Amino acid sequence: ASCTTTADGMQRQRIVSVDAGGGAPLTVAEVPGADRPAWSPDGQWIAFEGWAAIPGVLPPTYATQVYVSPAGGGAARLATGPS
Repeated sequence: ASCTTTADGMQRQRIVSVDAGGGAPLTVAEVPGADRPAWSPDGQWIAFEGWAAIPGVLPPTYATQVYVSPAGGGAARLATGPS
């Protein structure tokens, strides 16, 4: 995992996948607070914790939620919490 900071000061952690046989790392997801990745039993998905803004709360407040992303890369989506 690596960490970047956006212009608004929010840190975004990157979840990467690396084939055991070699090759370039593949960024699977990049969301604030990304942590604790786990593979699905069929190997098609990676689930992980991340922060999501709570709708309607100002100033913006974040809560830890579960995201899922295709193991081959693609958009991460919330599996719990606000959508």
